[in-house]
This record gives sequence, C-alpha cells and structure tokens, in this order.
Amino acid sequence: MTFKMKYWGATAAQWNAEAEKLDEESKKQIGRNSSSEMTLVDIDIVSGEDDSEATFVMSGIIEGTFDFDGAKGEVAGPMAAKQITFAPNRSRKEWRDLPVSVGASSSAAYSMTITLPDGFDGYELTGSDPIDVEVAGQRYTRQTSFDDRVFQVSEIVTTQGGEILPEAFREERRKAASLARQETKLTTSDDVPRRWRFARGADRSVLEPLEAAYAELIDKDPDDKDPYLRRAGFRYVTYDWAGSLEDMNKVIELEATAEYYGQRSSVHSQLLDLEANKADLEEAYALDPTPWRAIDLANAMVDLGDYSGAREIIEYEDGDEDVRQSLTLALAGLDAIEGRASEGLATINEMLADDPNDSGLLNEVCWFSGTWNVAVSDGISVCTKAVENSGKSSSILDSRALIYLRNGMFDQAMADIDAALELEPDQTASVLLRGLIRLEQGDKGGQADVDDALAREPLLATRYRRWGFDL
Repeated sequence: MTFKMKYWGATAAQWNAEAEKLDEESKKQIGRNSSSEMTLVDIDIVSGEDDSEATFVMSGIIEGTFDFDGAKGEVAGPMAAKQITFAPNRSRKEWRDLPVSVGASSSAAYSMTITLPDGFDGYELTGSDPIDVEVAGQRYTRQTSFDDRVFQVSEIVTTQGGEILPEAFREERRKAASLARQETKLTTSDDVPRRWRFARGADRSVLEPLEAAYAELIDKDPDDKDPYLRRAGFRYVTYDWAGSLEDMNKVIELEATAEYYGQRSSVHSQLLDLEANKADLEEAYALDPTPWRAIDLANAMVDLGDYSGAREIIEYEDGDEDVRQSLTLALAGLDAIEGRASEGLATINEMLADDPNDSGLLNEVCWFSGTWNVAVSDGISVCTKAVENSGKSSSILDSRALIYLRNGMFDQAMADIDAALELEPDQTASVLLRGLIRLEQGDKGGQADVDDALAREPLLATRYRRWGFDL
C-alpha cells in the first residue's frame, strides 16, 4: 500500500524542513503516529516547486483490503463524507437561537486506488453514482470508477466558512445523515480465490511483492524482532510453515517469551513435529504457568500418548469459574481417551444441569457426544437446543452436523455443514466433516474435501482417527 498526502502553505514548509532530518528511527515514529493498521516499509517527503508544496509518501503492508462476511468480501471507498456531521447541542432553551460556526474556509482532497490481481473478475461495484452536494456549510463531491481491475474513489471536501442559522438546523442534520449512508463498495462473488488455496500448492508468485517488502524491512534492521514476527504470521496463514518456522526461530533468538514459544509451537504442530510442539509448550508453561498454557501442554502430551502426564498437569491447576469449567472439560476429554466416554459425558452434563440454557455448555455436550460417539441419539435434541440458543454459530452447526452423521442422518448433516461453511468458509474442520459426510452419501468427491482440510491442518487426521474415523 502507498499512502500519499499533499500539503500547501506553512504545513508544507514544515514537512520540507523535516525531510532533511529523516532517519530510520524518525520514520518509524512517524509511521506509528500515522497508521496503526500499516506495517511501515518506507517514508519519503517530496518537495514541490518551492517550499510551499510538499507530498508525504508512506509505503507499507496492510493485512487485507477486503473484509469478508462468509464467502463474500467487500471493500468500501474512503468515506470522507462521514467527517461531515451536524449535531449541534441546543438542548437548553437559551441556546436555541445561537447559530453554528462552520469554521475557516479550507479544502481537502482524498483519493484511493486499488489495483486488483489478475485471474478473477467476479466483482460488483455499488454506490458509484457521482455526488455533488452542500451539507452543513461544506461542499462534498465524489467520483467512483471500477475498470480493468482498478477501483478508484476521489473525494473533495470544501469548507465554505460562515455560519448556519437555527432555522436550517433540522434540514442540515437530515442531509448530513443521508450523506453518511451513501457508501461506495466493491463486492466479490462467492468464488473469489482465498488464502487457503496455497495449502494445495497454488502459485505463490502473487505473494512475491509481500515477501520482498518484508525482506526490505528485515534488511533495514536485522536485530528487530517485529518484521520477523510479522512475516512469520504472513507465512503461517499462507501455509508456508517451513518459512514461518525460520522466522519464529529468529524471533525467539532475539526475544524469548512465553507468547513466542506458544506461537512457534503452532508451527511445529502444522509440520507434525509433535515433540518440538510439546517442548515449546513446556517452555511457555515454565515461563508463564497459567491454566490455559497447562491445557495447551496437556493437549500436546495427549497427541504423543502421554495421558497420565496430561492428567497430572490439568489436575494441578485451579482458577475462577471459567477456568475450572475449562479444566473440567479437559479432564472429561481425558476420560474419553482412556475408554470412559460415558463418565466424561456425565461430568459435562452435571455442569449443564446448573445452567441448562447455556449455549456454550450445550455445544460441549453436543460436540463430546459426536466426537466420542456416545449417547448420539440423545445428542440430537441437545444439539438443536444449542443451535437455537446461539443464533448464528458456525461451530455449533458443525457440532450438530457431526451428531447427524453419527445417527446416519446424512441429508440433515449436509444441510448443517453447508450452513456452517457459508458462515465461516475458513473453518477447516468443517471442510473435513463435509468430506466425511459426502463419502458416507456415496459421493467420492468428498475425498477432495478431506484432502483439502488435511493440507490446511494436518494434525486433524490424528484427532479424527482418535474419534474413530477412517482417514
């Protein structure tokens, strides 16, 4: 992303004077003050024909341009119109006849250009009509276009100065509220390529500009952990786990904390290095011995078959009501692993009896019954109550889909898992479950879902086999 601001007059002269003093530390400070959403790569101040003109240029990395709700993504244009508000406080009678000062005359122009990658054309632009209105003493204009994968929005806000008289308050409030609603948006279709395609070996060349930007950041200060940490996260979510591990190794070399050991353990888990996963979680627990880290470590020990060690760690911990509930659930899971699934389910049902409408506990009963294949016929009513009490919850729909599968109700299972994935298409375990349901229905294409899910999260195979599924 490149962010530009052009200044004229005294402000421009100040920026031009600062240009000669810019070093890497001052650039970082400007970046921190200017944007909390951008990982700063570089800053430059470009002088105009004289000191009365300056352009501030900041380049960096942002996590994502599109916001996704389910399968669809959207990006909204820069809405400078939202800055045009009109809500004068005239709640006291003696204030009623006072006019509102608009402020000194000024003008500001805003523009945004997003160039989208090749290979996908499923975009729809809404709210593209030109706007030219006067609201609350300000004139606002907007032009929007989308052509050849380039989305552009240009806005100008001109403050005209003067005052707004009381008799115009009502109309100006209405006009300001109306303008604020007139957003322009670019929306994707449901089949837009998403990041998990890289788990199945999609061409990573589209990511090369981001890799280059992170490399530039690291070259500027090789002893700063933050660029390594950010690149590790970027590589992790794009399924380059080997690269992510290299970066997390460097992060811990520079600053070894419980948080970073915990993050690196997740990378080891994806690489199926379960011993290294456990070792990092042991180090994290030693540095920060919280119940949550104990549960993480116990789960790693379970993956290695050390059930007694996992139980010992969980039984040692204590805490408030939420902590005790999580510890109890972990112990119920250990009961099931050791062949006592009915006892584990009874333990969870005891907690549910104290709060029978708690959607979270209802889901725990539903999920436990489905995973351990215990009391599955009774589980249908519990799962349905969990769905009804939760509103839209992809995880609870996934749990009920599993119960339906265990009961041989394949159509109902498919309906729930489709609904779950419509809400959260990145819910990898649901992709796996959809594959299992399809295979039970005789749809051999379900194997593609299974393969896709295991490419995204390989350790799922171990856990689903533990629950009796043939993978």
